[in-house]
Order: sequence, then structure tokens, then C-alpha cells
Amino acid sequence: MTTSKGELRDNLYERDGHVCYYCGIHERDFMKLWGRAFYGTGKRGRRLEIDHKDAVVREDKVIRQKDKAELKDTAESCVLACALCNMAKSNMFTYEEFKKVGNVIREIWQERRDSGLAVQEDQD
Repeated sequence: MTTSKGELRDNLYERDGHVCYYCGIHERDFMKLWGRAFYGTGKRGRRLEIDHKDAVVREDKVIRQKDKAELKDTAESCVLACALCNMAKSNMFTYEEFKKVGNVIREIWQERRDSGLAVQEDQD
């Protein structure tokens, strides 16, 4: 059975909540901590994004992107990621490698939150 991206996102929200799998930031806090200046005024960064955990594989110490046809849109093969983590992971890190990077990002945003360094957005 094929699942739409919207259905998949809803299933992932139900399974994992509204937090980035890698850094743990809650969707409601993303813009407060990083701000529109980080992404401009586009839609990216306002909702968690679907990340394919296995978008890269290692073969003989060479990293190559998996064939798009091999990437399955299933809850088992995907997680939710904030735009920052999803862009940084790209296809250059494995799922396990990026969990380590996510921990560092988590430390930084928690320090910002705890010290009151949330971004003050202009009221439109």
C-alpha cells in the first residue's frame, strides 16, 4: 500500500511526537530558537520534514547516495527532522553518524533556550 507524504508525516507525528529525531527540538520552538533570518521567509523550517534514514550507504569506504527508487516512504525507513538537521545530514552522513551530530545541535539550542537567547521576530 502506498502512503502519501501527508499520511506518512501524520504517522510519524503520531509515533514520535512533534520533535526532530536528531536534535530533539520541538516543532513549536524551531522558529523561536533559529528565527526566520535563518531560512528567510520561505516555508522551510516551519514544520518537521521527512528524512530517509538510509539515504546514504557505505561501500568500500566510498559514500554513495542510494538509488531514489530504493528509498521507501515508510515509517520504518523514515524519521522526522527539523530543517536544520535535514539539510546538514543531506546525503553525506549515515543515520547513525548524524545522531551524533544531532546531539551537538541539541546542546547548542538548549543553551540558547536556557540563556534566553531566543530569536525576537519582528511582528508583521
